[in-house]
Amino acid sequence: CDSPVHAAQLLRTVLVPQAHHAVARHLRTHTVSGALTSAGLGLECAGGPVQQLRAVISSQSAARCSSDRYHGVPALVWPAVAYRFALPGLGFERLRHALSVALILVGSPISLEETCARLGNPYPPRSVTRALQHLHAHPGWSYCLATLSRLADDIDRTPPPIDYARR
Repeated sequence: CDSPVHAAQLLRTVLVPQAHHAVARHLRTHTVSGALTSAGLGLECAGGPVQQLRAVISSQSAARCSSDRYHGVPALVWPAVAYRFALPGLGFERLRHALSVALILVGSPISLEETCARLGNPYPPRSVTRALQHLHAHPGWSYCLATLSRLADDIDRTPPPIDYARR
């Protein structure tokens, strides 16, 4: 199977939710196929959207994700990216802030509070959490998670020409 969504569905039938973190740890330290790695982000782990973003199994190293990605992410995620996630009842500017935070949190141990502070996010962490919960409640959350993971990997692999942390 070469579809991450299909692979995640197959893995759900085999794994119990309590084992997700052990599996995530194993997949981070062993060589696995791209579909299986991507499927790890589709697994339902305990907790809300922030915990699920942190549990994403990235194809990049955790050290790179946690320390350098914020240089490639603006405080307000790019409008063309945010339009893909727009939902009724969620303001566009607030969505853009929440998505910037989400990109930093993908596969990262950095706290929500530290992420908001690094980005200079004018919304408090609680507001960002509510925006992410709004996205999480939507039936397309697994696709949102997959898209954020791929974008985070792209930023890690090829940082944008602008260093947003210096701006």
